[in-house]
Amino acid sequence: MMTSGLVAPTQCKGIVSGSRSCTLPSFRSIKQNRRQYKLRAQAEQAEEVDPTTGMPVPKFATTNPESGLKVKVGNLQWAYRKSEVPSERIDPSKPAVLMLHGIGSSSFSWSTEEEFVSGLDGFVEALNIKKPFAVVVQGYVLSQFGLLWAAQNEDKVARLMILNTPLSVGSRLRPDLAAFKNPIPFLRPRSFNGAYFNADGLAYVMDGRVAEAYDRPYQDPAAFEALSTTMEKLDFQKLLNKVDDVYCSWKKPSAIVFGSSDPFLKVNSAFEFLDTKRTNMKVIGQKAKMGAMPQEDYAEALHSTMIPFLEGATDVWVSGKMMKMTNKGGVDAE
Repeated sequence: MMTSGLVAPTQCKGIVSGSRSCTLPSFRSIKQNRRQYKLRAQAEQAEEVDPTTGMPVPKFATTNPESGLKVKVGNLQWAYRKSEVPSERIDPSKPAVLMLHGIGSSSFSWSTEEEFVSGLDGFVEALNIKKPFAVVVQGYVLSQFGLLWAAQNEDKVARLMILNTPLSVGSRLRPDLAAFKNPIPFLRPRSFNGAYFNADGLAYVMDGRVAEAYDRPYQDPAAFEALSTTMEKLDFQKLLNKVDDVYCSWKKPSAIVFGSSDPFLKVNSAFEFLDTKRTNMKVIGQKAKMGAMPQEDYAEALHSTMIPFLEGATDVWVSGKMMKMTNKGGVDAE
């Protein structure tokens, strides 16, 4: 994995023979700069320093590798990030957005479907999220628990977006999660690497610092224990059947967006799921190359689909509109 450190700026005196002549900083000045950055980070409640700019990353910033916000609901402690909209851009007609990750993507402290669903209800209440709000899910297991919560609380949900999540009743666990279901206990994984898990399945190479952020929670043995216990108690087929059943009567605007380069889930599984669902649920194809985590692979391209949908700009859906399957996913039929 890539490591990074602080680099003190050079002091340039001018241009000599077409190149810049610079005086390299002394070891003492480098140490002084490091100390200044560290003190500044502490003053701003930051635990991270951006290695490129040397500026401290506030503890509660969404770009901080470690979730700076925590809330305890019942016996569960939730770690989360919160993004604030500048006051001049606040639009009361637009819903707040709750984004739920899948298992293995960050720290967690729940172990069963019931605990997660009831805990999520308390989490929403504790944060006093304006209702109804939009829900975005991605990944395995925990995202599917989130879908069950949304179905049980349809009055609290304005719209739903699903990114690369197992939906078809014929879906399978990705291999590194299926390993936890090995019938021979001593052959099950003894550790979990969050960096490898989240990097595997992407369409592009993950940056080293990003990978480190995903792995950080699993340096705590309790995180592995939570994941292992969750998988041990999981009946994946039952979970798939339950999600499939409750969404037959779902009525809120919903979009399914799949990265077509996902090696674990194929976009046609989304169409299989929609065979028995209402027309308020639709698949939106992506031209950009994306893998198992579209938000990590190509966030800019995903935003061009996500933001208009969350704002309600794409709710008009012509009845009987035809779509066809391509290697880019579902697209309008000509």
